[in-house]
Amino acid sequence: MSRRRWMMVTAGMAGLAVVAFGPVGCDRGGRGASDEGAQTSTVGAESDTAVQVSDSERAAIESLVKGNRPAPDNAEAALPSGHPPITASATPNPAANVPAGHPAVSEAQPKLRYEAPDNWRYRRPKNTMMRKAEFAIPKVEDGSSDGELIVFYFGAGQGGSVTANLDRWRGMFTDSDGNPLGQENSVVESFEANSLKVTVLDVAGRYAPSPMPMMPKVEPQDSYRMFAAVVETPEGPWFFKAVGPADTMNANRDGFFELLRSARFEDA
Repeated sequence: MSRRRWMMVTAGMAGLAVVAFGPVGCDRGGRGASDEGAQTSTVGAESDTAVQVSDSERAAIESLVKGNRPAPDNAEAALPSGHPPITASATPNPAANVPAGHPAVSEAQPKLRYEAPDNWRYRRPKNTMMRKAEFAIPKVEDGSSDGELIVFYFGAGQGGSVTANLDRWRGMFTDSDGNPLGQENSVVESFEANSLKVTVLDVAGRYAPSPMPMMPKVEPQDSYRMFAAVVETPEGPWFFKAVGPADTMNANRDGFFELLRSARFEDA
């Protein structure tokens, strides 16, 4: 019966290791796949179960670990008819072989460009799937803490309507007694920035957002203010939420609106 073997190659500080798995066949006392155990050995080690590796095999494994795996001599002959040739330097081409009528494929993605104030400190988001940018908004002198701007984008047609988001953001605030704020306790304004419609909510009071799933609870904060905006682009809405102590946000209001007015959409 033929002998089969699968190998996983790893490299580390201790040297090169080869791990072999799989059934060996009937020449091992008739045991089949269900009772043949895995074998592990280190190249060059003296062991009864060591995998025997020739000099040529060793060289091939070392080349594979270093990322220099050569193509088999007969690679071209084994390819199906019409398959593009294989070369060691070939890189995937996303525009190749798309169906007839398919939109052009490009690695570039639609982007919203905007200019943040120089003194706002950029922070790379931990969750880049939804959060596209974060900024620390500097506190005023003797202020209690910095504010924060988070930029969200969920994709075309995602994220909810403008009205739904304004209501949700407003619902994150209460009065000092914990009562929800009505529309009369916030200001909404709209304008255009480089042909993009922008809608902004300005609300202040006790900041008490509902906890997000798998996120730590946010303790209510008195005397907070939020500027939150929806920027509508051809590829879906972008969301800007800036919140922090009222004195810090009061001092940075103009900076937030300048950022929004600088927004421009760049197609792929």
